[in-house]
Amino acid sequence: MSRKNLLVVLVTTFLAFCALYAPQPILPRLADAFAVSPASAALLITVTLAPLGLAPIIYGYLLEAVPARSLLLWAVAGLALCQIAFALVGVLELGFAWLVAVRALQGLLFPAIFTALVTYSASMSAAEHVRRSVSFYIATTIFGGFAGRALAGVLADGFGWQAPFWLLAALLGLCVLAIRELEADAELDFARLDPGAVREVLAEPVYRYGFLTIFAVFFCFAALLNSLPFRVVELNPQVGDAFIALMYTGYLTGIAMALSAARVAAKLGGEIRAVAVGSGVFLLSVLATTVPSTAFLFVDMFVFCAGNFLVHGTLSGFLNQRAKRRKAVVNGLYIAFYYCGGALGSFAPAMVYRAFGWNCFVALLGVLLLCAFAFIAGLSRALRERPVASVL
Repeated sequence: MSRKNLLVVLVTTFLAFCALYAPQPILPRLADAFAVSPASAALLITVTLAPLGLAPIIYGYLLEAVPARSLLLWAVAGLALCQIAFALVGVLELGFAWLVAVRALQGLLFPAIFTALVTYSASMSAAEHVRRSVSFYIATTIFGGFAGRALAGVLADGFGWQAPFWLLAALLGLCVLAIRELEADAELDFARLDPGAVREVLAEPVYRYGFLTIFAVFFCFAALLNSLPFRVVELNPQVGDAFIALMYTGYLTGIAMALSAARVAAKLGGEIRAVAVGSGVFLLSVLATTVPSTAFLFVDMFVFCAGNFLVHGTLSGFLNQRAKRRKAVVNGLYIAFYYCGGALGSFAPAMVYRAFGWNCFVALLGVLLLCAFAFIAGLSRALRERPVASVL
């Protein structure tokens, strides 16, 4: 892939992930502005993550012969218009349901954008450069996730909560113009997850326990990050959106951890041990959030994100490496479990937090992570019984 094409892909990836997570740090402000509960405000994240979990199934049937560049062009244009619509809900003083509806529409566009970006990167890169291109893509998704939160908080503090969405609309509009100049690519080859293939993969204990592990871990990750703004306001009611946004700085540790997961696993004595260590660090960091201090919470976020991305970076690579004939199905199911966990985690635990307080919320996440350890034990046991890589 040429440098120009790579730059367009990375900028598009960055802006898409900015748009995905921009509302998160300003959820308390949106809850106040529209007079809704924290759990209801959390729906703004849930309705965009849920389609990402279903994408490997739905998009496999809808997108079989669509050029990735064309798909990307129209989906990014639609996302830009959605940013305008989201901001106009506030300007026109419409109800909260309109915000949710706009975010739900965005949720249908994100899977198309991410699918097209990965496919274009792979199809336009030489074989020996595919891994590097995908690594750049993953690092950019993490940086975009942080930048979207940080910029939204800072801009909302200074110019009102609509400001970050006006800016995103303008930047995505410029991105559409750049996408039009991309070189033509191969047709989109998105594997269909037929029921027989899904049953075959899930019948393998190694994959089944791996999927359940990432479901539980990302459930807790999304739950805490979505409830973090409300916890910060609870600890210090005087804080602004910019302060809340900076609480996500620990998210940047994910870039280093995702890119070095293989080396860390080698030093720890194998992938499963690395997943267990990452889950242990993750659990301890979750329990540590019960300390009633925003300064401590800020530092803890670095540990929290490092643990999560060690698990994610190691487990995704491990399962992908074992898969042979059914690699596309394994990857599709991994994404489905990952984002379904995130969608449920971004909403359901928020109701526990509202009803019973932060400590009960943390206890719930602790129970889920203990389940994750049980899944990891099952994964380890399955590997001992069948150490040779599956032919799936």
